[in-house]
Amino acid sequence: MRDVKEGLDAVLAQSQFDLGRFEQRPEGRTLVYRGSKDESVPPDVLKDLAASRCWDDEEAARARHAKLVVPEVAFDEWSSSVEKWLEDYVNRETDSIGHAFPMESGKHSYARFEAQGAMSECYVSSVDDFARVLVRGAAIMGSARLVGMLSGWLAGEGVGYRTAAVLNGLYLTDKLAPLPGIRIEPLPRSTDGDFGSLPVLGGRSIKDYLGRSVLSLESIARPAFFRPEKEGYGSKVHAEFTSGVGLDTVCRALALESDTPVDVAFEWNDYADMSRYLSPGSRSTRSRRRGGIEPLGVGSSLSTDYATGVSTVVIDDGSVCHPSDRRLKSALRAMAKQGGSSVDVAIARWCKSKEGFSTLADKAIDLRVALEALYLKDFDRKNRGEMKFRLAVYGAWHVGSDFAERKEIRKTLADAYAMGSMAVHGDPLSSSRGGEALLSRSQELCRRGILKFLEHGFQETWDDMILGAKFEKRESETSD
Repeated sequence: MRDVKEGLDAVLAQSQFDLGRFEQRPEGRTLVYRGSKDESVPPDVLKDLAASRCWDDEEAARARHAKLVVPEVAFDEWSSSVEKWLEDYVNRETDSIGHAFPMESGKHSYARFEAQGAMSECYVSSVDDFARVLVRGAAIMGSARLVGMLSGWLAGEGVGYRTAAVLNGLYLTDKLAPLPGIRIEPLPRSTDGDFGSLPVLGGRSIKDYLGRSVLSLESIARPAFFRPEKEGYGSKVHAEFTSGVGLDTVCRALALESDTPVDVAFEWNDYADMSRYLSPGSRSTRSRRRGGIEPLGVGSSLSTDYATGVSTVVIDDGSVCHPSDRRLKSALRAMAKQGGSSVDVAIARWCKSKEGFSTLADKAIDLRVALEALYLKDFDRKNRGEMKFRLAVYGAWHVGSDFAERKEIRKTLADAYAMGSMAVHGDPLSSSRGGEALLSRSQELCRRGILKFLEHGFQETWDDMILGAKFEKRESETSD
């Protein structure tokens, strides 16, 4: 790889970078390159300008989008070297190269969702565009580091990045890392904080993200390079979460642990430092079945100091969650084994029953489905009255700790089942405190049942358990 590095250093020594100038145009704010000498900088200055991580730093943004200015002969020699170096991945008919990482000025891109919600992204660039971006990348990160990274990819290493998401409903004070490759961290509560590479959606400002949480999953895509054919290149790259757990699963575990609805507002692939030299500003977001940013929790407030321009959010103590890394780890591992099972259905429907914008009837139906998934998974659903009886008795025995509590739980679950049945058949439900209180208590019991299943697994036969067989067996195992 010494020849490649020497060639890169040679073209870099003859290069300048046109920073351009932001101008407001009818289609929006855009960078315009005028070829002015006072807007061009050498590689070392470009590196310093690009180093800022502030989300609204205009000079850093200009540096990361800088246009290469280099003698034509020097560039042609470098582009030929790149084509030879990557010849196995170059389609000579189209003069293009395929890669699993975004690059500015690419010719085509293709995205495909895979298992657990991972998104595979394929990109196709012309060889010249690819060569230009590499020179800018070398100026920012150094030629040795850039060539080393590309060499690793050519040797079979995957392209690592983060799949990140802003969450609704989760307000934290501390960072969480329940499993390797999974991070949940609170965003700053004032606009003078560090927001890193957080993208700001159109029509939004950084104020909309104050105090919220960001979930990120380490992801990897392979192969890093491929030869793009005229058709079918979209299936060349495959991505996966290194933890084996997807965004929705983590959100459901957080919801169970915090007893509050948690969901993804929007998500994006974050290539971190790679975006500084390969595809600045490429943090395209997606909202696959997502509801977008929801309002802050009840009791929270936003204030702005007009003297400093700093906005600050105050999160109500009742909305702040304190999940446990240990319990989250245990729940995530158990949930990963339950994919497609009735427990998985119960978790999804319990979470849906907690959504704030749903009606009482919708919540009652979702909760009934969740309870049935837990306690009637093997029951022949012929007699509605017996279904209600069995669900209430099984649930009471499973969740309750003594006779008095089980008696109360049995009545609560029977009433909740009846309320869900009324909603299914279109009978009007009372929106009074009684209906809401019954729903809330039933949600609590359902959550306890789910957590118990995740910890201990399903009962094999409910009738045997109630008669004592399962309980006696566990008791003897415990005593050993």
